[in-house]
Parts: sequence; structure tokens; C-alpha cells
Amino acid sequence: MDKIYVIFWTQGGNTQAMAEAVAEGIREGGKEAEVTYVGSVSADVLKDQPVFALGCPAMGAEV
Repeated sequence: MDKIYVIFWTQGGNTQAMAEAVAEGIREGGKEAEVTYVGSVSADVLKDQPVFALGCPAMGAEV
């Protein structure tokens, strides 16, 4: 596993901050992490990845 993608969508910036924190933990574990906005990555990039992280916000009534 060369790189672990941490993909996020954010409205106010909090989910991006969490994605950065997750990526830092991955790096501390000795792996490479790439934080990417969901609109900037294609399914073709992810389809062969054994693992990736996906983050999105929970809003209001969704909790």
C-alpha cells in the first residue's frame, strides 16, 4: 500500500480539519497519506486502492 487517500467533503471546514488529523495519524504510523477533496478524485483512482478514508459532515436532523 503506497498511499492512503483521505477524501473529504466539508461545508464549514471542520471535516477538512478532521481529514488532516486522520492523515497525520496515518503518517505517524509510517504510511503516506494524501488528503483530497471529494470533487478532486475519481473512482478510477480509488478502485484499486485496498483502503481509503472518506469523511463528510453530519448536519442537524441527521444525528
